Amino acid sequence: MDGYAAYISELLAKAAARRAESRRLATLARYNENAAERLKERLMWALQERDIKKVETPRYVVSWQAAGGKVGLDVQIPASELPEEYRMIEYKPANDSIRNALEQGIEIEGCTLMERGTSLRIR
Repeated sequence: MDGYAAYISELLAKAAARRAESRRLATLARYNENAAERLKERLMWALQERDIKKVETPRYVVSWQAAGGKVGLDVQIPASELPEEYRMIEYKPANDSIRNALEQGIEIEGCTLMERGTSLRIR
């Protein structure tokens, strides 16, 4: 039993160390992504300033174009202040009310109470 618990502890310690290393690597990846994004913005600015749409190099073709799709929208007031025809109603389940009703024996189609899980403690 002691060896089994020790092995579980060892695995959890390895997992924690690997998780910490993954966070460190994720931070480095974000730095690289941000640097690449800044370089892309600078390159696009340089091409646009010179009105150059496309450049071909031995390894790459670099070009820029206007983005497609819908134009971005910035709504700066709360939805409650918009006229009714520009608002949407969102429906969400009232989880606490549903849980209380099910606990009182009321049947609600499509809703069931789930069993509680169990856990093992090693101290």
